Amino acid sequence: MDKDNYLSKVAKKLGLDPKDISILSRPNSIVYKYTHNNQTFALKVSLIDTLETEVFFIKTLNANFIPSQLLVAYDFSKEIIPCSFIITRWINGDSFIGHINDEISFKGGIEYGKELVKMHEIKTGGYGVPLDPLGKKWSSKNWNRALISFISKNIKKETPLKIFDKETINSISRMTYFNSKLSINEPKLIHGDLPNCLAQKKPEVKLLALIDPGGIVGGDPMYDLSFIYNYDENGYFGEGFMNGLLKGYTDQKKLSPSEIYRFKCLRLFHLYWKTCFFYDKKWNHNFLMSETNEYLKVLTQS
Repeated sequence: MDKDNYLSKVAKKLGLDPKDISILSRPNSIVYKYTHNNQTFALKVSLIDTLETEVFFIKTLNANFIPSQLLVAYDFSKEIIPCSFIITRWINGDSFIGHINDEISFKGGIEYGKELVKMHEIKTGGYGVPLDPLGKKWSSKNWNRALISFISKNIKKETPLKIFDKETINSISRMTYFNSKLSINEPKLIHGDLPNCLAQKKPEVKLLALIDPGGIVGGDPMYDLSFIYNYDENGYFGEGFMNGLLKGYTDQKKLSPSEIYRFKCLRLFHLYWKTCFFYDKKWNHNFLMSETNEYLKVLTQS
């Protein structure tokens, strides 16, 4: 089926009359912006995965009054088109991409951190990703298994040894996904792919919606807090957004010694998998590789 016809097929099935159509193509999805009955909507078509995780994420945020999209319709059957899709109300917003160590990135991080505190209070009942929109079944039996599953899904098996020596890999694995001290008993809702959001940048920075969750949405809140936000393919993540996020978060919630320990180990986890991910994408992974090695030294010496 021609991808340009996806919207027309969905519109015909749902009785829509889309006008003013524009298309945003992404590596793994297509987003159609259109108007219907003088309201603007977004049809998101996933080209790779089903969208159970995203539907669960949106519904859960809405139920807890956290800035999010408004879900209008969704379909996982692949009978209307050969892909899963969701329809949401269109939000006129911007992102923080392109803002490195400036006032907008810092203030944006603060607002993001405030909303994460609220989101991290929500219990999910499972680890990894939900296998249904209601979150009754989950992909992993515990937090460590969720981390291992994420690694196996997002980086090629042979990649780590092309970047790091075996001793380094073993050290990282012992401190991260094989580390029993990272185990948690109560998984919470996490975003998993910061800083995906829609935001207002003028006249004041304001978070409009948390969007596009990552490959883990049930687990340890420290996974979000320790996330390394990459601004470009060179691996430079800047400090503005992450410093703002930490301030916005910790101004409202003081971290316990156990949380600080898990934060540090999960930061290493993020540096490690992103280095490998950048390598697989043939992006410049050198900056992240250096950061990973240096941070590993800091943790092993502390």
